[in-house]
Amino acid sequence: MAWNNSHRLAYTGIALLMSLGLAACSPSDEKTSPPDTMVSEEAKEMNGQAGMVDKFVPTRFQAHVYGEIAEQSSEYKPQIILLPGLASSPEVWNATRDQLENDFEVHVLHVNGFAGSQAGANAEPGALSALADEVAAYAEQMDDPILIGHSMGGIVALMVAISHEDAVSKIMSVDVLPFFSVLINPMATEKNMVPAAEKARDEMLAQTDAEFEESQIAAMKRLSKSAEHAALTAEWTVTSDRAAVANIMYDVLTQDLRKQVSNIKIPATVVYAFDESAGFPKAVVAGVYQMNYANLKGVDLRMIEDARHYVMLDQPEAFAEEITRFVTSSQ
Repeated sequence: MAWNNSHRLAYTGIALLMSLGLAACSPSDEKTSPPDTMVSEEAKEMNGQAGMVDKFVPTRFQAHVYGEIAEQSSEYKPQIILLPGLASSPEVWNATRDQLENDFEVHVLHVNGFAGSQAGANAEPGALSALADEVAAYAEQMDDPILIGHSMGGIVALMVAISHEDAVSKIMSVDVLPFFSVLINPMATEKNMVPAAEKARDEMLAQTDAEFEESQIAAMKRLSKSAEHAALTAEWTVTSDRAAVANIMYDVLTQDLRKQVSNIKIPATVVYAFDESAGFPKAVVAGVYQMNYANLKGVDLRMIEDARHYVMLDQPEAFAEEITRFVTSSQ
C-alpha cells in the first residue's frame, strides 16, 4: 500500500484527529477556561475507593491502585499500569480494571488536567515527555510491570519502552500510530508539522466554552459507536483543562517515533480498531499500522472489528480477549 492513497486513510485520520480535539476548531477573540462542569461520581470518588502508591510521588498524574497490593499479599501479584488517552478519564479502563484486579495489582493513572483534575505543570509546554519520564520513574519503583496505554497513553507507552527499557516488562499500545501526523499529511515530519500544530493549539485555546463543548460533542460521536459512550467521552474532554489538552496535543502532533521504535527490546502489542461502516477496505487500515510500525521488531498487531477509537467501549468482549491474550503471553 502506498502513502499516496492518503484519501483512503482519511477516516482513520478523522477519528484520531477528533480524539485530539482538532475537529471543528474555530478561532475566537475570547480565551476562556473550561466550564466548571461536574465529572461523574465514580471519577470524583476514585481517591476514596483505591489505595495510593507512596514510594514515588508523581506531579503529572495521580495513581489509583486496585486489587491486593503486592507488598501486602502472601503471594506474588503481577503489576499492570493503565494509562488513558488525551483528555480521557481513568474510567475508560473500568472494565479492564475489573477484569484484571483479582489476579493483578492494577495501577490506573489519572493524568493531571484531564477529566476534571487540576492541570498543574501539565498546562505548560513539553508535558508529554515529562509525563513519559514520570510514568517510567513510577514503573521503576515496581517489579517489571506491564504498561497498557490508549491513544496518547499508547504513545507514552512507546516513549517509555524506547527511553527506559528496564522500566516495564512489555507494553500494549491501543489505537494509535507512532507518528500521528502522517494521518494529516503523509509526508509529515516533526519539523514541517510545527506550524499546523501551533495553529491547532492556538485555535483550541481561542474557542469559547460553548464552541469547544459543541466541537467535542460532535467529535466524540465519531469516536464511539454508541450515543451513551459519545456523551461520556465528550464530558471527559469538556471538563479537562484546555491548556493541558492543547499543549499535549501539540506535543503529540510533533512527536515522530517511527524510527525510534526500533530501539524497543521488550514485547510490544498494538491493538487497533476497524469500522467497516466507514466504507474503507480492511487491508488499507491494516497496511497503515504495518507500515508505521515496520521498525518495531516482533510487534504483534491485533485488529478489533466493528469498533472505533474507543475500542474498549465499543467491543468490550473482544478487547477483553486481547487483554487476556496479552497479559498471559510469555512474550
